[in-house]
Amino acid sequence: ATDARWFAFSATANDYQLQNGTLTFQLDQQVAHLAFDHARILGVAIRRIRNKLDYQPSILQVLGHTFTLKEAREVYAPFLNTTAAAIDNSNFKKTHQHLFVEVGTAHDRTRSGRPPKLFKLA
Repeated sequence: ATDARWFAFSATANDYQLQNGTLTFQLDQQVAHLAFDHARILGVAIRRIRNKLDYQPSILQVLGHTFTLKEAREVYAPFLNTTAAAIDNSNFKKTHQHLFVEVGTAHDRTRSGRPPKLFKLA
């Protein structure tokens, strides 16, 4: 427990990857190095999150109270084994509108153009 760390979660061509600095685990290859039944726990957690994305996306709580659709797509993407850019924004909004409520716009002055809309979980 003294060596516990946060890891970034991402998709790879074959499976998933966890990374913290130079320490990287390919879940399809190196899970045998994890202690006890932690590899199984990770696998079950990933499957449960992926299966709930369309009806109970509690994983989006990592974004805070409000989020943009781009941020939501960035959270969804690794679980769907794709990139956020590959998830069409219009279709994502249409198919997930029952899960999100629009609450305003982001005040991002670092970019030109229309500010993105902010959403929260319904």
